[in-house]
Amino acid sequence: MSATAFGKAAAGDPRLVHDLRSGRELRFRTREKITTFIAGAIATSRTTQEAQG
Repeated sequence: MSATAFGKAAAGDPRLVHDLRSGRELRFRTREKITTFIAGAIATSRTTQEAQG
């Protein structure tokens, strides 16, 4: 996943990763969105791996 795609999917901000690399600090709510997105991606990945055996 590209940095732009991650930012859009996780927080609705295509410049998120670029801005973080440039020193941007996240608000609490944005951190929550990203954490929730990553947790969902991990759960989906595990479910897919279990289904594949």
